[in-house]
Amino acid sequence: MNRILWKKIIAVTLLICMMAGMAACGKKGDRVVRIAQTGVYVSATAQIMKEKGILEKYLPEGVKIEWSEIATGPDLRDAIVSKRVDIADFSLMTYIAAYENDLPLTLLSFSGSTPINIYSNGGEVENLSDFSDASKIAITNKSTNLHVAFLAHCAEELGDAMIYDNCLSPIPAADAIASLKTSKDYNGAIFSFPMMVKAEENENLLKIAEMTEVINDYSIGDGFVTHSDYLKNNKDIVDAFLKAQDETLQFIEENPEEASQILASLYGVEQTQISSLLESMPPQKKVVGYDKQAQLLYEAGILAEEPTKFEEIPNYENIPK
Repeated sequence: MNRILWKKIIAVTLLICMMAGMAACGKKGDRVVRIAQTGVYVSATAQIMKEKGILEKYLPEGVKIEWSEIATGPDLRDAIVSKRVDIADFSLMTYIAAYENDLPLTLLSFSGSTPINIYSNGGEVENLSDFSDASKIAITNKSTNLHVAFLAHCAEELGDAMIYDNCLSPIPAADAIASLKTSKDYNGAIFSFPMMVKAEENENLLKIAEMTEVINDYSIGDGFVTHSDYLKNNKDIVDAFLKAQDETLQFIEENPEEASQILASLYGVEQTQISSLLESMPPQKKVVGYDKQAQLLYEAGILAEEPTKFEEIPNYENIPK
């Protein structure tokens, strides 16, 4: 092989190595923010943010987004604790319990609430006090927004948050609706939007309570949460997310028709139903009933010790209120 050809081979090899090295450096420097949400109305802020590409406007250069959907609060909590997800919205109840159990989570802001109603299949149950110790009340799961709303409603209306707690029977909402329609296995059920729309389509089911008042008073809904280490190491990304939340809320307020179209498509419901919901219970970022909800959880025996006051939790000074 002549000397000129050999020099060309060396030059090309060096160039390939340099390019590979640059690519490797680029990959190493890339950051990804992994965001998860529940897929229902309490996640409306995250859903609109994703669909409209709002977060991309605020992220530092080179940061990519991975969106995912995880159905339950405990699963979202565990995903953050194990650092498989960076930011997620899950119930404030789940956050409070996690923080009181020393899990390294930081509350960033509120996300929003959802309507939650109580239904019966008629018969002898026409209001809350008509349930008995022998009643069976369907709920998707305990330790959820539905659960804490029911506890708060029982506390306010009957003076005892736990009066019917042993009556609650976890079952998927679709199965609960079917059972209420066809049998007497359940005396009642607790549904949130959009499943309550399905419940109200059945003329045999009776709505016996709306829990909007306690939902607002106790801040029953989801909060955006991150791992404490993630906030410490990626404050620029968290700040960008919170700015994107502000713009998303502004977009929903100023463009209710487009926002309702997006959400109606995601939930498979009529746009008019979403429009009405955005007026009566719009997404918001302020936490207003933290101490009231935490004290309820303590008095109900869900927390073993007196809860930490809102003003004493990490990041308090930055949480909208």
